[in-house]
Amino acid sequence: SRSLALTAQVGQAIASTWRPSFPPLTRILGVQEPWEVARNRHNQQIFVRLRTQGKVFGVATYHMPCVFWDPRVIAVHAALSAQHVQRLAGTDPYIFAGDFNLKPGSGPYRLLTQGSLPPSDPDLPPPRDGDPWTPALQEPLESAYVKAQGREPDFTNYAQILSEAPFIDCIDYIFCKPGIKVVSCDPLPSRAQAKGPLPTEAEPSDHILLAATFNLR
Repeated sequence: SRSLALTAQVGQAIASTWRPSFPPLTRILGVQEPWEVARNRHNQQIFVRLRTQGKVFGVATYHMPCVFWDPRVIAVHAALSAQHVQRLAGTDPYIFAGDFNLKPGSGPYRLLTQGSLPPSDPDLPPPRDGDPWTPALQEPLESAYVKAQGREPDFTNYAQILSEAPFIDCIDYIFCKPGIKVVSCDPLPSRAQAKGPLPTEAEPSDHILLAATFNLR
C-alpha cells in the first residue's frame, strides 16, 4: 500500500516492532465484546528512531484493524498504539502515520487528536475489572494536513469489494507530536476529481499517497 511518504535525511536508525497484548478474556453469551475483538486482532506497529544532523526523532506506522462496526475496538488499538509511540519517543519529536481505518470526527479520531474521550462518549471502550489502563494519551496528536491545509483530505481510500457499494473516505493520516513545524503537505484530489474505485492503471493502490514535509529544528 502506498499510503504515506515522509521526507527526512537519515543518518542512523533503530527500529522496533510491536503488537498489542491483552490477557485472556471470556466470551459473554456467545457475543464478542470489544476487548475480545481487540485482543484477537494481531496488527503490528513499526517504530524507528532516526538521527540526522544530530537531531533524533521517531517515526512510527500502524495499520489499524478494519472493524468499522465497532469503533470501540478501533479506540482500543488507537490508544494503545499512540501510547506506545509516545513511550518510545520520550521527549523526542515523533511522527505517527498510516492506515488508521477511522474517519475524521469519529470517536477514535477525537481520542487521538484530543488525547482522551469523555466518559459519556459511546465510542469509549468499556472499563475492565481489575485493569487500571485507560485510553488516554500523554498528549494529543496533531494532524499534518490539518496544520498545513486546515482540514483532513477529502478522501484517502476509494475501494470496492465485489458487488458491494464503493467506499470513499479519509482513513489515512499523518500525525505528529504537538509543536512540530509542518512545512507543507502534498495536495490531494477531492471526491469530485476521483476516478475510481481504485486501484487503476494510473493508481496502483486503493489508497492515495499522503506526503508531508516537517522542519524538526
